[in-house]
Order: sequence, then C-alpha cells, then structure tokens
Amino acid sequence: MQNQAIQPNVSDRHNLRVREEILAAAISDTRPCEGGGFERTFQLPPSFSGFDGHFPTDPIVPGVVQLLMVHASVADHMQQPLTLVRAKSVKFLDMIRPDDSIRVAWTLQPKDGQLRCKATLTVRQTVAASLTLLFTGQTEACHAS
Repeated sequence: MQNQAIQPNVSDRHNLRVREEILAAAISDTRPCEGGGFERTFQLPPSFSGFDGHFPTDPIVPGVVQLLMVHASVADHMQQPLTLVRAKSVKFLDMIRPDDSIRVAWTLQPKDGQLRCKATLTVRQTVAASLTLLFTGQTEACHAS
C-alpha cells in the first residue's frame, strides 16, 4: 500500500473559508487590553457563510463559529498555527446577530507545554460567550504584542 497525502475533507475546507471570512470581518487590529490580554473587534455581515442554516429567518452566530473566532484571533495575532486541544469551559450567554459589533478579548498563559486561553465575546456591552481553551503552539510566543 502506498502512502497517500491526506486531503482536507469538506469540513476542513469549510472551516478554513469561515476562518478567512472571520478575519476579513475584523473592524479593528489586535490591541492590548486590560488585564494584560488582547482584543479585536469584528462585525459579521448578513452574507457571512457561518450563518448558513442557523437560522434562515432569524440568524445567530453558531457556538462553533464563536469558538473559531477566538481560535482565529489568537493564531492570527501570534502569527503561528495553533491546534485546539481541549475546550475546558464554554458558556454561551447571549445571542450574536448579523452586524453586531463583537469584541473578542483574550489572555494567554503557558501551561504544561500548551497555551491556556481565557476569552470572552462581548456584544451590546454584554458578555455573549466565555471560553477557556487549550491550544498547542509555541508557548514562548504567548506574550507577543
């Protein structure tokens, strides 16, 4: 049997497209914020593919897209690929709708060779989601500005 290159599946290609759309929807650069962390603001247009089927007459940002917003923000800021190892805590507290201004704020801390990311997504001055995620990546780069 010959070794074959692993081709990305449809889901991988879709996630890559959604990630690119998320980064294109940034309305601010990443900047330092209170508590030693960073923040970036996004505004997802009604045409954003992450709204597809969720829900056609009353679209909201799916939880997986909110998680991907954090992942994409952190990886883009650090300028390195990161792999999500574990979602330790994920709480969705309010709905995020098309054209909402979404503030993604995060802190990073090295932990046992991984990066611990504590993040919030805020809309309309309300925390819409709170996440604690573990990534693999270069821990020495976690305090980059």
